[in-house]
Amino acid sequence: MHRGIFGRRSAETGDAGELLPRLFQNIEQSGVIRCPLVLISQISRSGGTWVSQLFDHHPHVWAHPLELRIGSSRKWEWPGKWDWPELSSVSDPQDAWHALRYTKAQERFGAGAYYKGNDQTHPMLFSVDIQRELFLRLAAKKAPSTDREWFNIYFTSFFSAWLDHQRRYGPKRYVTAFASMLALAPASMARFRQVYPDGWLISIIREPLGWYSSVKQHASGSEDHKNTKKRRGPEGAESAYLDNIRAINDNRDLFGERFILVDYDALVSDTETTMRALTTRIDLDWHASLMCQTFNGMTIQPNTSFQGERAKNRATILSEEDVARINDGPMMAAYLAIGPR
Repeated sequence: MHRGIFGRRSAETGDAGELLPRLFQNIEQSGVIRCPLVLISQISRSGGTWVSQLFDHHPHVWAHPLELRIGSSRKWEWPGKWDWPELSSVSDPQDAWHALRYTKAQERFGAGAYYKGNDQTHPMLFSVDIQRELFLRLAAKKAPSTDREWFNIYFTSFFSAWLDHQRRYGPKRYVTAFASMLALAPASMARFRQVYPDGWLISIIREPLGWYSSVKQHASGSEDHKNTKKRRGPEGAESAYLDNIRAINDNRDLFGERFILVDYDALVSDTETTMRALTTRIDLDWHASLMCQTFNGMTIQPNTSFQGERAKNRATILSEEDVARINDGPMMAAYLAIGPR
């Protein structure tokens, strides 16, 4: 029902009417978003969506919903879903828009409802047409000449086109976003580091038994996901997990003190302590909303593979061979060696 009602309302804003000048005036008064980006990224099924949803309603955060997907899409390719765009040679706003835009934004954001990983839907009033027009107008007025300036305009146009965003006013410290798998793409990480030297990369590491049980359970309900099939088997999973460990080590070197590794089990067992440590590290004020998964301030259910009719004891997901392979093999050894710090 939400999709029908809010989809119609969203469609009605497509021509913008009198809304665009007012939104543009608001941007002129409040300024372009220039906040650093806090990017959450690692191998999927590790808790990235969860952490991004904990940031959702913080009053000093522009929290991007769902996953951040911009740049050149590589649908279901391993190891990433998209590449961080390079804009240093771009001068035409239309070219910059096509480099940054998410091609499925209308489908995911403009349908009038938010949904991910469960049957819940929540209203979301977003207009891709308004975002595009604001982006082009801002580019014409601001004449961006660096990658960071293009990203600032992109995020400004995005959050301005999210018409019912509940945290659209007030001072902000960061933009936060989750991008599954992007941390495993070295060239993209180098560009992110260059564009946001004041940004942060947060990666979550999950012990391999729990991670692989989640992968197997998720795959059993996602037969249409080709990337899931690639890592469903033990060999593929082992290779993927070790690729993630290598990426964590590489990103530690690349980002230095601006890389944070969070242990999934610590997040589950003591969410408050883990989030307090995380926000202290990035110099973000503590807020009670960091304890609850939300979308636009509305409570949402966890995006877990162990839920509803598919909920099972994790011990029933893994075979004895799976457990032995993981415990006695390179996955567990790599996990125990890396350690959050």
